[in-house]
Amino acid sequence: MRAYLFSGVVLLAGCQVTDVQQSSIEAESAFQPGVFTPVSQNTHPATIQDHIRMLMNQMALTMQEVHDNTAVVVADFVYVDGAYDKSGLLGQQVAQSFMNELHQFGVKVLDHKTMDYIRVTESGDLVLSRDYTELRPDIQASLVLTGTLTKHRLGVMVQARLVDLKSKELKGSAQTLLPSAQVNALIASHSRQDMPASGR
Repeated sequence: MRAYLFSGVVLLAGCQVTDVQQSSIEAESAFQPGVFTPVSQNTHPATIQDHIRMLMNQMALTMQEVHDNTAVVVADFVYVDGAYDKSGLLGQQVAQSFMNELHQFGVKVLDHKTMDYIRVTESGDLVLSRDYTELRPDIQASLVLTGTLTKHRLGVMVQARLVDLKSKELKGSAQTLLPSAQVNALIASHSRQDMPASGR
């Protein structure tokens, strides 16, 4: 990622200003929100992904200590008043959406649920797993993006945060309200509810 600085030299004698020179330097600071195109505040988020994209822009404004080589993992979101050892469809989808947005923003993202091999079966060729014995125990990530969900009469509040895995220090945060219609649009894979036919 590159940042661009503009420097102007003022000549005191005669109070004349020289030409402004534009120089390119490597970004030594953490995250440079100016590098990315912010989402217009007039944009109406139509899907959960749209909301997560806006959350990512919001978090980018305060994100600290995220460099080109800073590895981030994303964990499932959990309900703030529920069990912290269990997530659901919404929490998993929010995490998946954040993985996509972090990558689009140029952040180094590690997928800790990817195995070191491809399991070839009659059901498919699989590389993802939720069995910790099949996954690497030594993921080299310094930050984790996770958060909580809170039910609201208008939908679900999402509180996202970027945390240093070692110090537990907060490095970024953002929150938004997912409307009920968007939350209810999610359908679990084991549900008997059919997806609506497109255009009908």
